[in-house]
Amino acid sequence: MPDDITHPLEEYRFPNLKSLSIAEVDSFPWIRRLQAPNLTVFRFYTEGDGNLDNDCTEFLRSCKLLATVEVKVGQNCIPLLAQVVPNILHLTLRVKESHLLSITHWEEGGHSVTLPFPALRTLTLCYEDLDSGMINWQYFDELVEKRCLPRSNVASKLDSSLSPLQILAISDFQPTSINSVHYHTATVRIIRESLGIFSAILSWTLDRDQALAQDPELIGYIFEYQLYEIASPRSKPLPMIT
Repeated sequence: MPDDITHPLEEYRFPNLKSLSIAEVDSFPWIRRLQAPNLTVFRFYTEGDGNLDNDCTEFLRSCKLLATVEVKVGQNCIPLLAQVVPNILHLTLRVKESHLLSITHWEEGGHSVTLPFPALRTLTLCYEDLDSGMINWQYFDELVEKRCLPRSNVASKLDSSLSPLQILAISDFQPTSINSVHYHTATVRIIRESLGIFSAILSWTLDRDQALAQDPELIGYIFEYQLYEIASPRSKPLPMIT
């Protein structure tokens, strides 16, 4: 990156850049000057409250090929994110709130707005600094009904314009705290544990081999864990693998 980026009109083109990760900053004001027309993966971890500033949103708007986004974001920023990158396929949200209804719908002035992220295939929720006992499992079940269950499932509330998510992943929870109906109906459950922190990769549409064949980068940092066991209603649990 050039040392001097103070010229107000100068832009910096990176036509071969496919993946960009920015971590541990409060803001990134010169991101608007970057031109990365072929960027497909964007990760942005701020130390602030998770609000997306104008510089960041303008940069995201310019990246027409983005497919994978991983950000720390607040509840009120999800509608903005959905408007800026509506057609992404893979989304990882690092959140401090367990009740993120704007992932499934939101309203403005009492009117429902178009469902967010209509092309989404995988969604990962990383609960940061949230006691596992505070996870809203009622919201989790609502999310599964509206975005994960195939229409053949009697509990499905999937909109006719959407396809069900292939994978829903959650992190930082304790299995003993689970109070969910649909968690236990997943056709695939891949449970991972590291230093007492549990994560789950769930699917109601894929089989076990299909779930394991997913590119780890598409499901966020959950796949960094080295130990895992595989559990499925259709097969016996496998032993821990290192």
